[in-house]
Amino acid sequence: MKKIIDIHSPGFKRYFANTSWLMGHRILSMIVALFVGVYVARYLGPERFGLLSYAGSFVGLFTALATLGLDGIMVRELVKTPGRRDELLGTAFWLKAGGAVLMWIGIAAAIPFTNNDTQTNILIVIIAFGVIFQAFNVIDFNYQAEVKSKFVVYVHLVQLVVSSTIKLILIWISAPLVSFACVFLFDAVVHSVGLTAMYLKNTGKVWYWKWRWQTARVLLKDSWPLILSGSI
Repeated sequence: MKKIIDIHSPGFKRYFANTSWLMGHRILSMIVALFVGVYVARYLGPERFGLLSYAGSFVGLFTALATLGLDGIMVRELVKTPGRRDELLGTAFWLKAGGAVLMWIGIAAAIPFTNNDTQTNILIVIIAFGVIFQAFNVIDFNYQAEVKSKFVVYVHLVQLVVSSTIKLILIWISAPLVSFACVFLFDAVVHSVGLTAMYLKNTGKVWYWKWRWQTARVLLKDSWPLILSGSI
């Protein structure tokens, strides 16, 4: 028997609004990224833009260690047991912070086996610093579970405007390549601060988050296959 969807129900309106926020943000981000990206690529030129892209891709090879595959299971766990929010968020936060340390160890071990020059390694280090702040993405997972992605979209829009403006200013003042790598780090800081402020204002207190070894073991047990798939 086919189930009829009631488009006038509160549930449908809630999910439709949530999806609309995400879709609108995605479309706007693509337009702005294309516009600003063209100017950045033209300013840097093929060699310097390629070097920046290489540094970002090199760090990307190790980000699976930082995320620990938790991105794929946290929303599920928060939906299943919303009463354990502080425990889940706190445990995932510290797991992801520990994962960032593992990522740094992996990068430090891999760099000696490359032919990177000093400038390239500096770019890698700057971009890798930004990954440390990905631990605050657990707040994003909470809002996904609560179907309140508009709060995250607010943060992304502020980040998008600030980041794009800075890139255009850097082009205008003829800034060096390293300045554009710093934008990656600045984006991560703005994103984490924005998410934290939004959480404190609308949801709860981050200092109520708590760590539990048992929860950590369960999360890692479910996430390790995703760590491997993310590394491929």
